[in-house]
Amino acid sequence: MLTRKADLYLASDILLTELGNLKKERINKQKDFEDLNMAIVSARIIRDCSALVFINYERDERNEHGDALDWTLSAQAFEVTDIQAIGACIENMALFAESQGIASLWLGDVLYAEQELYVAFKMKSPFIAAIAFGIESPSGSRYSIRDELDNKVTWFCSEG
Repeated sequence: MLTRKADLYLASDILLTELGNLKKERINKQKDFEDLNMAIVSARIIRDCSALVFINYERDERNEHGDALDWTLSAQAFEVTDIQAIGACIENMALFAESQGIASLWLGDVLYAEQELYVAFKMKSPFIAAIAFGIESPSGSRYSIRDELDNKVTWFCSEG
């Protein structure tokens, strides 16, 4: 967990640097980079938050099908279960924070700088996400990061 402003600034700067590098590569290859522009918001949130928690995935090497640091999309059944549990844990952390009046945001954009953040903060196991806590706007009120829920969700209710 990062709570020192210097560490939060470093994490933000690392992410911004990697986003810049990736953007240059995509421009040279004439590929879209809109996702990278949106990830800049995550870097700003990291800089402004009170705490950043990296969600690490400690894999059991006896069950591995490759290098523990090498992310692969071909997950084994036990890995899928682990990842689902981690997602539920992140959501529970966010829900608990909200119940305590603390803003939070689940950040996947940190993966753009996965290796660089892993090394900079001397992590012992790979991470698959991060969650920022205590996000406030410059005026002291909480950011409205997302649209109102009802604007994004269609509710289906069955009769009976």
